[in-house]
Amino acid sequence: MHQEVRARISALFVYKHYYQLLEEMNTMKSDVAVKSTKSPQDPIVALCGADNTYAMPLAVTIRSAVENLNSDRKLIWYVIDGGITPSNKRRILKSMPQSLLGNQLEIRWIPRPDVFSENLAKRLDRESFKFKHKLLGHPALSLENLAKVIPALPKNHVHYSNKMMKNGDSFEQSFQHSNNLSIEETIDSIRVSDSYIMISSPEIDDSFASLYRELITDVETLMQKRGVGTKAIDPKLYLFIASPNSITPFHIDRYSTFLMQFRGSKEICVFNPWDERAVTSIAREAYVAYANTHLPWCLENDVLATKFVFHPGETLHIPFVAGHHVKNGSEDVSISMSIIFNTRQTMMWRKALTFNHSIRPILERFDITPAPVGVHFWRDTAKAYFQRPVSRVTKLLKSSKY
Repeated sequence: MHQEVRARISALFVYKHYYQLLEEMNTMKSDVAVKSTKSPQDPIVALCGADNTYAMPLAVTIRSAVENLNSDRKLIWYVIDGGITPSNKRRILKSMPQSLLGNQLEIRWIPRPDVFSENLAKRLDRESFKFKHKLLGHPALSLENLAKVIPALPKNHVHYSNKMMKNGDSFEQSFQHSNNLSIEETIDSIRVSDSYIMISSPEIDDSFASLYRELITDVETLMQKRGVGTKAIDPKLYLFIASPNSITPFHIDRYSTFLMQFRGSKEICVFNPWDERAVTSIAREAYVAYANTHLPWCLENDVLATKFVFHPGETLHIPFVAGHHVKNGSEDVSISMSIIFNTRQTMMWRKALTFNHSIRPILERFDITPAPVGVHFWRDTAKAYFQRPVSRVTKLLKSSKY
């Protein structure tokens, strides 16, 4: 097959088997590949996969096979459809010899498998859960590629810390753009240097671009099933490289996260989102509003968390504003990557939390406490709607020393 036409099966989730297709192909005495069959009368059967980006290379591949097809043979071409648009499907069919379509040539579209169960979709941003990913061995994540890509990224995309962090530290204030070592030296010595490297938006490098698009497709499919929008808002990749035994301090995120492990191991403690015992409303609101990113930490609260032991090939969903902290294993350097994004729902929550943070000092003067976010949809919607004007009013009041 054409080198560019690749099976673009979901990068993030494991597909179900194509039992029905394979049974049909077995009855035709064909393997899942392009090959000669025992009888000249048997059709040649091909199976490949493509998304919309590779629609035209797919057309070239099929046309090339047709041009070399004997006049007494039939070609049946199955395409695992990774999101090819109807217009591109029509263009592919139009590019084929019209006299052969339906006679010597059949192109059969296999819909993208429905791998996201209703149960899985319902858990998005409600609880943490772990599953397998299919990115181990991806060339973008090889050490050779990372050693080339990371030093070439803009400096404001590469953050690293040269001290061992601990729970109770402010995660967002723990990084600096430079330390006593260069980024190249930090990578070379990371096994023994107690360092933590965080790379934001590696997708700006061409080697990560297609991977980034595939992950967004997976995320948006899950979002649609959850009913929280069709487009991921501000999706972004983060790459993490950390020394053995290093700790990511307790914090929350202002977005939804899927974290994927590639090397080394982790123990991750994730608290239920909105759990007041783990993070109070006041602390959560201030964090989301960027007013105070230093969360109080209490070791005794760990009994409230779900603990995940995390190995290469596994993915963990961390819900919006769910408190969590991480300890890397002692056996090896840890390499992981996350895709972060917001949904229509999490953006509403962000605005509602910022509303509460802005109005809380005023209401407390009258012994009124704002109702917590994440309980009632319509109340959160109203708060989100009025967040900007309320923020402006409170700033004016502060400047007038109200």
